[in-house]
Amino acid sequence: EEDDIIGDRLCQNYNVESNDNNCTSDINNYILNDEPGEQKNDFYIDNFTDSATSDEDSNEATTEDPRIHEFTNITTTSYCTDLLNLLREAGVSKLHSKRLIALIQSVLPTPNNLPSTMDDLLLFMNIDDLFFKQSFCLVCKQYLEYKQRVCFTCKCFDEKAITDVYNVNVKHVLKTLLKRLSPIIEKYKKNIYDDIDEEETKDIPFGKLYKELLNKYASENIISLILHLDGVSLTRSSNLKMWLFSGSFVELPPSFRYRRYNMILLSIWVAYAEPQSHVWLQSIISQIQLIKMQAITISEVLSYKLKIFAITGDCPALKLVLKFTSHVGYYCCWLCYIRGRHVGGKRQYEFKLPMIMRDRDAYEEESRLAEQKQINVYGHLGLSVLSSVLDIPLPDAIIIDYLHVTLLGHTKALILNIFHSFAPNERLEVDNWFKMQIFPHYFNRKIKPISKFGFVKATEVKNILFYAALPVFQLYLSIEQLSHLALFICFTRLLHGQSIVGLETNKIAK
Repeated sequence: EEDDIIGDRLCQNYNVESNDNNCTSDINNYILNDEPGEQKNDFYIDNFTDSATSDEDSNEATTEDPRIHEFTNITTTSYCTDLLNLLREAGVSKLHSKRLIALIQSVLPTPNNLPSTMDDLLLFMNIDDLFFKQSFCLVCKQYLEYKQRVCFTCKCFDEKAITDVYNVNVKHVLKTLLKRLSPIIEKYKKNIYDDIDEEETKDIPFGKLYKELLNKYASENIISLILHLDGVSLTRSSNLKMWLFSGSFVELPPSFRYRRYNMILLSIWVAYAEPQSHVWLQSIISQIQLIKMQAITISEVLSYKLKIFAITGDCPALKLVLKFTSHVGYYCCWLCYIRGRHVGGKRQYEFKLPMIMRDRDAYEEESRLAEQKQINVYGHLGLSVLSSVLDIPLPDAIIIDYLHVTLLGHTKALILNIFHSFAPNERLEVDNWFKMQIFPHYFNRKIKPISKFGFVKATEVKNILFYAALPVFQLYLSIEQLSHLALFICFTRLLHGQSIVGLETNKIAK
């Protein structure tokens, strides 16, 4: 009887169109051929029971996910997913997304299950709103109420005096990122603790400052951030700019560290004026301070303590966040006391030995003095808003990066000097050579003519330096000048590229 029941269930589940005797005989043969028949039968009963249960669950799930309307089989979830992906890939703003959703809504049968607004669509898709928006009046330094675009405190009706600040929920985003990246982080941290530099690139965690951080917090499982600050113009026709404050994890390998989806975006400033760092970053710094006092729990066996390792950016960005004089000031260097002087209508900085360097104590003391007396003290204009969260004191926490120093600094100046040494007709020829240069499709940027170097990007300068400079300039330079340029290119490749001759690469480059 048990065999008959099993056979009936098998026939029913597989929709076998045969009589009961055939099904029963098949099962009898199966049981006779295998001695532990009861175990096999139990296994198959459980298996088919699970299968039937899963079918029922899927039917229930289908019932729970309603169709977009009763005249179609398309579910609301699948339709909303496709719609949201389309809006994002097309770069449609929220305002126009709302209008598009309303237009689609107007031609659908009534009733329907399509969300009526963009906010409802995000809510239906369980997408969290990670940013908190605040508006700020630049005249009276007061925050405005929600969606208020006019400041009634100072009676300012100029929209250009209103800035929008978007702050992220730092703890939530950090926890989400670390849950995804923790396997990679833990693997790389093992190499860091064992001092195994597999790529032999002298990466940040194998340097002196990071080891100082490890020794300082030896009893904690730390995760550290390098903070980034940069600005970009939003439109060509106005001065509206967006400034981004973000961070990258030091404990990620370099190949993962600077990928956009592995970095945390902390805050955004959108305005017609440059950001005021103490006003803009005050809220996000408070969040970071609170997180640093707590542990970021990833699982029952893994948690991290947040540390802030360093800050980097270009000169205008660092000037703002460090409250320091600009890069054309008399004491513009964050690391030394070289004083600039005017030579030929330009500010020049003469190198002299011995170098007098800024140390940590002097940097903090001069910053406090500048803050108290509101004066310029050797380039300091006040205390940095980051001084309360940095675990490596200033100026050691300032990272001067390859992109801004080598490419947009030395290389750009070198190429411009060579270019302006040519005759006017030769300059036109060089520009035409660069315009006609064809690159493979995986090069993100083409080469700009040198005559338009005022708007050049670092990637374009890199392409000129490594790929286009020598073939073009050899037509116009002497062998001595060309040799010096070739040496500079080799030096840059050796110093900043991957190690090709072991740990001696940096020494050879020098």
